[in-house]
Amino acid sequence: MIQARDRATVLALVGAAALAWVALAIVLSTVYPDVLEVRLFVAAALGAAVALSVTPFAWLAAFGRRGRRTRPGDWARAGRRGILAGSLVALVAALRVTATTSAAIVVFAIVLVVFVEVMLSYRR
Repeated sequence: MIQARDRATVLALVGAAALAWVALAIVLSTVYPDVLEVRLFVAAALGAAVALSVTPFAWLAAFGRRGRRTRPGDWARAGRRGILAGSLVALVAALRVTATTSAAIVVFAIVLVVFVEVMLSYRR
């Protein structure tokens, strides 16, 4: 059964994600991204918006998968998955902005994120 605390947390994170996406849209539509610092800020903001978007849905996926039951540490795992997804998006966006991206670096970053998640999710 979902508790009021969990429901409020999900709604707060979805609201924060919506605000992050709106703020990102405002920045993209009003600021001319000619300076590298603006482009890197947009990459970081994109990563933050993705992290805020992934976290509540990762928790809801775990909640639904377990038959509408929660376990201790579900929010920590969801937060970690959101941070990993946001970091990966921010890294790829920053690499694109600085024109230093390559397929090998992107594949390495994806494999690294998957490896970190598998190692931290492993239970003995």
